[in-house]
Amino acid sequence: PGSGTGTRGGPMNILYVEDDARDADLARRELSKSAPHFHLDAVTTLSDALARLQQPGTPPYDVVLTDLRLPDGDGLALLRYIREQGLPLAVVIITGQGDEETAVAMMKAGADDYIVKHGAYLARLPVTLEDAYHRFRAEMSRRSRPLRVLYAEHNAHDIDLTRRHLERHAPYI
Repeated sequence: PGSGTGTRGGPMNILYVEDDARDADLARRELSKSAPHFHLDAVTTLSDALARLQQPGTPPYDVVLTDLRLPDGDGLALLRYIREQGLPLAVVIITGQGDEETAVAMMKAGADDYIVKHGAYLARLPVTLEDAYHRFRAEMSRRSRPLRVLYAEHNAHDIDLTRRHLERHAPYI
């Protein structure tokens, strides 16, 4: 887990993956003003983010905030890497396009939240990051305790399919 406490006022370490220096600077300024307990570490590419997450001795992060579109890939690839590696990080995807299809794809891929670069998004950013972190921690806590379920089904094939599905997608059940 990250070193941040994840509570309001406690330190929170954020890796921000953003190729637009102006957007990164605006986010840094907003967070230093409205959420000084956030520590933002910015990189500009997917490969830089992966290298940072793989480096031994790197300060741990609590949240990864990643742009959807990056010069060498996309935020969904970074999200997949984080989830496949089981890294204990909340992930928020930030995008310039806010259609419902994109939002559904991000959440299905395992994002804890997303934010659209539009309007007063910078003012909402601290709360979005904090809430995503808390949801991620609550979900990790829930998954760490096995959930026992009695499943009644007469068809052995359906039982087998259900059991395999749960083993793959919900191993805590």
